[in-house]
Amino acid sequence: ADVYNFFVWETTAHDRTQTIGNIRPLLSADLDLITVQLSENASDLTTFSEDLTELLTQLRQACPKAGIVLVDDFWNDEKSALKQAVADQLAIPFASLSHIRGKEEFQCGLNTTVYGDDHTLHTVEHNGVAAHPGDAGMRAIAQSIIDLL
Repeated sequence: ADVYNFFVWETTAHDRTQTIGNIRPLLSADLDLITVQLSENASDLTTFSEDLTELLTQLRQACPKAGIVLVDDFWNDEKSALKQAVADQLAIPFASLSHIRGKEEFQCGLNTTVYGDDHTLHTVEHNGVAAHPGDAGMRAIAQSIIDLL
């Protein structure tokens, strides 16, 4: 299993297709599952649907045996609708997060103790970080994917 933080795709709205080369080393005809959760960091949605369609199409071509699951946006209804439409158009399973979107019990929360990248415990003191999925949110996201599989 590989995990890749592809935020550059989200934040490069002027030409997202140029970023696809970043993930090419991870792609293989032998892959059996790809989950895509991109949108939370995207602010310019002008070409989002077209760019997502292109990304998913390229993933299908590079990994013809892989099932692809498109994961919903954790925060935003507009992005969710765009992603659902692309998933429908391409007949790709869509892991909806509508049942947890905006609900505090699925967020990390302020004053939560978490492990940082440095493997030491930290207290969440930033509202932006606190709004990210916490353990319950991550479990719910995983379950949404598992339910589709």
